[in-house]
Amino acid sequence: MHESLLKDFMQLPVPDQQEVVHDAWFCQQVRAGLESAHAENLHLAAEVEAKFAARRALTRSQLEVTSGSSGSD
Repeated sequence: MHESLLKDFMQLPVPDQQEVVHDAWFCQQVRAGLESAHAENLHLAAEVEAKFAARRALTRSQLEVTSGSSGSD
């Protein structure tokens, strides 16, 4: 039985440095979000969606200007 556990353990992939760094970053982001929520620093979903809808619209209009596209092709 112990040989089976050891064999299973040895077959687990070893995370590379990029995965380790990403996991540490992700855990830090989760901790920051939880701390923010516990401090009641929250935003309504509708407010967030409105803010990013405006950002998307601005980006689209900037792309149209830089590409020279008038949308009348």
